[in-house]
Amino acid sequence: KPLFSCDSQDEKAATAKETIEAIDEENKTIIFNIFEGDVMKDYKSFKSIAQFTSKGDGSLVKWSTDYEKLNEDVATPRKCLDFAATVLKDIDAHLLKP
Repeated sequence: KPLFSCDSQDEKAATAKETIEAIDEENKTIIFNIFEGDVMKDYKSFKSIAQFTSKGDGSLVKWSTDYEKLNEDVATPRKCLDFAATVLKDIDAHLLKP
């Protein structure tokens, strides 16, 4: 079963399985590695890095994605990047509820 599925109304869902590759507690960083699924049909590697920083009573998260295309004809993984942005906004909204 895929860990997540990023899709849009006009396109087929792209599935992916990922694992936590590393946790750096000192630098408050987690690296996720996609290793299987539709996403990997077009990419040699696909990783996401989350770095957390304390700010006041809360935290900030910097989320970056590092991927290597199989060739130059492969498009930017826009729907997966949009999916990640939506999930992070939903988490933020949930955490800020009174």
